[in-house]
Amino acid sequence: MPKQIRSFIAFSDIDPGDNISDQAMRRINDGLEEFARSIDTNGLLNPLVVQEGGPSKSEGKRRCKLRIGFRRYFAIKMLREGALKGQKSTPASWAQVEVKFIKGNEQENDAKNLVENLHRKNLDPLEEAMAMQAYMDKHDVTQAQLAREIAKSEPYVSQRLALMRSAHEEVRTALIEGVISATHAREIAALPKERQVKMVEEIRAKVAKGQKIAVVDLRDEIAAKTPKSERKKTGRRSNVDQEKVSTAREAYEGKKIALRPRPQLLEGLGTLVQRDNRNSSDVTSHKIQALEWALGLRDSL
Repeated sequence: MPKQIRSFIAFSDIDPGDNISDQAMRRINDGLEEFARSIDTNGLLNPLVVQEGGPSKSEGKRRCKLRIGFRRYFAIKMLREGALKGQKSTPASWAQVEVKFIKGNEQENDAKNLVENLHRKNLDPLEEAMAMQAYMDKHDVTQAQLAREIAKSEPYVSQRLALMRSAHEEVRTALIEGVISATHAREIAALPKERQVKMVEEIRAKVAKGQKIAVVDLRDEIAAKTPKSERKKTGRRSNVDQEKVSTAREAYEGKKIALRPRPQLLEGLGTLVQRDNRNSSDVTSHKIQALEWALGLRDSL
């Protein structure tokens, strides 16, 4: 973990960079005035995270690159410009801001920035996927390596990435609007693009009537309506991590996968829950999560 030192520096010495994407900027600006008002009232509760370096703004001074806290940066910029109606603080009071200096290589800092972005409550799965893919492309890491660096499960990462690569725009819109979950979207994304649109329309109609769409039911419906030849054509395998598939095949070579009857599955789940309540074992908790995911009771591992 990079060493961190807290300090105050001139706001003008912080460089946010010029490579912020249009989508990222739209997200920053969404509700920015309200966020700036909160900082105006309560102060900067969390310092900006910067890394020393960059061109000098004036002789004898080095600019600092902004690594984490872009939304906070632009909110403070608004306060410095006196752009907030009814602003309590003076623009001059933001001449200096608290920062946290980090030392470390660029990949470590990018990983930390990615983790903070993924923890934002209003970040939808598709935006997560785009941020993950950008990180993977920049640092040439695998899905497994990325999962370790951001402390997420590998299925969580692969699910988001599969969504971005396979989902039709209508599926993405339904996901962002909350009509469907990430797991719903992944099931739908296995279909040809034209079928995806039709499926989303059917789900919207059901949701409008107050019906809930279980992932298991959706999966069964897709299987029932999709000819075997078409299912093969969709390339559903591309939506899963083939490395994990190979690992599982090696681990269970010679064994057949057979789903147990529903009562037995629930009995097994109940047994694990009881053990977890008694022992509070991390291992048992992971087993419960894995079984819940297999049963469609949770969106990701």
